[in-house]
Amino acid sequence: RILVLPTARCYCDKIWNNLNGCRAPGAETFTLPYACPMDHIYDLPSWFSGAQGEMPEFREPGFLEDSRVPDAVTSSVGRVVVGRNGDTRAGYPTWSLGAGGGGSVGDGDGGDETPLNLPHGFTGPDAVAALQGLEDKRVIAVDFLGNEGTFCGFGDHAANVRFDKRTHGPLRGDQYYCFTELWQDQGSPRG
Repeated sequence: RILVLPTARCYCDKIWNNLNGCRAPGAETFTLPYACPMDHIYDLPSWFSGAQGEMPEFREPGFLEDSRVPDAVTSSVGRVVVGRNGDTRAGYPTWSLGAGGGGSVGDGDGGDETPLNLPHGFTGPDAVAALQGLEDKRVIAVDFLGNEGTFCGFGDHAANVRFDKRTHGPLRGDQYYCFTELWQDQGSPRG
């Protein structure tokens, strides 16, 4: 399988400059959050360098909506609803039925069966067992993997360590900017 990354939502711009209200100078009225470029979230050079270990092949957000993707792919969709432990901040895709699946979606895109459910706090072996019913699907859509404690590792300490080592660089999320407001509050230092 190939990972299709979710749309990244940024709550602050990422530029090598001062930021005014988390926005680039001159863009103070820009609406936050916004769908941001991948390099705002991921360290792409590290992802592709292999220095941190093997990272999965991926496709950009929106890939499955591209008209060049064959119908055989877009019409073969299995859905997975992940328990959120009460966290509703991310919203829900229309097919997840608002929180927890529980019914046929019938949206005509090949995901018309009842979504599978994974509990909050699932592990790798839990996911493998739950997803066996989707082996024939070309696409597996997961509605949420966002809050702390959603995924609780691979069920094996050594596998957890390997994953952490592989993802440290690509997912480290370095930020380099200066909030104008904080800079002014500190007396506008020059050093």
